[in-house]
Amino acid sequence: MGLNIYDERLSKQAVIKIASSALGVQELLDRLNRIGDDSVVQVFDTDFIINKTHLLGAYLNAVMAFKERRNIAKSASMEMLLFAAMTTQIEDAIKIVGIKSPLGFVLFADKPESYEKIRKFLTKEHDFLPTRKHIKDAASRFGILEDYDKNILSKMALSRL
Repeated sequence: MGLNIYDERLSKQAVIKIASSALGVQELLDRLNRIGDDSVVQVFDTDFIINKTHLLGAYLNAVMAFKERRNIAKSASMEMLLFAAMTTQIEDAIKIVGIKSPLGFVLFADKPESYEKIRKFLTKEHDFLPTRKHIKDAASRFGILEDYDKNILSKMALSRL
């Protein structure tokens, strides 16, 4: 995956899937919010998620923002959405990378147990394995044209300056 920005445990523990649901977007979001515990679960617009580095970087940045008490959002899941969108505005983050349709989205869960809690709401799922074309297209939406992993992380960091 280019840059090794996360430890081996996280890469094995996090669940990243392309999924769909019979629930509407708002109902799905409501169910995800009711999971509770300290898990981070989030859903994204497939067209705007570049690769796994994009999600793992957003997750790690969100966790660190809370740890360092520099978070903007009230939940780590929403903070992750902000980092994935590379913005500090929640409304913009939702418009940019937020789920648009329950018929196809990227699902992130920071641990398998959290994923199992939401699996019953999914109608289809498979691993998130973006093609070169998908990566190029999604990256270009953020103005990233090369060195995808490095530039994703740089742009995320710069979004907080």
